[in-house]
Amino acid sequence: METSAKTAANVEDAFIDTAKEIYRKIQEGVFDINNEANGIKLGPQHSPSSPNSPGGNATSGLGGNSGCC
Repeated sequence: METSAKTAANVEDAFIDTAKEIYRKIQEGVFDINNEANGIKLGPQHSPSSPNSPGGNATSGLGGNSGCC
């Protein structure tokens, strides 16, 4: 996919496509999310024991209203 940093053409689509591909490979077991050598680092709201929940716990964080990724 061709993108342009100057005009931002297709930048968001390229990011989303890449994220979907990484997530698919995690689901298939290609990437071990517990091994940071794969280049994947879980955020503080994620539990390594539950790789099937991409959003983590939306109520964790500041005041329980986080909802951030």
